[in-house]
Amino acid sequence: GLIGTERACLILALSEKAALQTASLITGKQLVGNEKIITDIIGELLNITVGVAQKYSEEKFDFSLPISIKGNSHQISVIQD
Repeated sequence: GLIGTERACLILALSEKAALQTASLITGKQLVGNEKIITDIIGELLNITVGVAQKYSEEKFDFSLPISIKGNSHQISVIQD
């Protein structure tokens, strides 16, 4: 788990199709190609996930806003202090 000053990342990697299906399920509407709304909904899903984790954690921690990266073959690295 996360304790004290530990750093962590929550990464949600979805194909375009999965992101569209997920956003459509969340809104209850069939979304078609509106990238802005899909990105916003997936960002909100991350916020909800972090909020639930915080609720059930004995430790309190700070989170930054979600960052969305679109495209293929990205390498994600966490800079260590």
